[in-house]
Amino acid sequence: MAGGGFGSLDSMIKSIKNNANLLRRKSMFQVIKEGGDFKKKKPYEYKKASKEELEGIRYNVIESNKKASIKRTIIFTLTALIISFAGYFMFAGHYSIKEYVPNEEYYKIETQSLDDNSATRTIYFSAASKACEENLKFDKRHGKSLSWYPSGELFRTANYRSGALMSEIYYYPSGGEIENFNERFDGEYKQVEIKDKMIEYSFYVHDGVIINNTFESEKID
Repeated sequence: MAGGGFGSLDSMIKSIKNNANLLRRKSMFQVIKEGGDFKKKKPYEYKKASKEELEGIRYNVIESNKKASIKRTIIFTLTALIISFAGYFMFAGHYSIKEYVPNEEYYKIETQSLDDNSATRTIYFSAASKACEENLKFDKRHGKSLSWYPSGELFRTANYRSGALMSEIYYYPSGGEIENFNERFDGEYKQVEIKDKMIEYSFYVHDGVIINNTFESEKID
């Protein structure tokens, strides 16, 4: 009758046989062989790309960079525009320019004949206030021409010859000459703002004559 020690020995023999059988299987070493040879290391062989494939890769990279650059440019431009518009509406002042031609109506225009060729024309702000007085020859301004402020002070003296302006001088309401004032006029409607003796005046002028109902004055504090 076999003892307990024999059973243990028999189990050990069976275990050794099983392990030997496992070592004989090729599949157990296949993984190690595919993973690499520890004794002889073979370099990894990279697949060589053709010229056409390299050109294709290069083209794709260039196109990708172009798209990314365009995208960055668009984002930058939109951001700059948004910031600019936001800054404008937040901080900028607002103004508008309007064409304004005042209604050139006077109280009265009176023409008095001197002879067959000459006459005097007087323009009135009101019944008691002259705007302009000028001499005419063959219906053209000729000789001296005078213009006044609506408040009665002399505004302009001028001399004409057959309708052509020869000279002119403009004056402040206080009487002093406004130097180079005539260089700012070209015969068209102009708005004038002047300061004289702590008073600010604003009015429109056309052809050397102050236009009626546009004259304003305000004392400066």
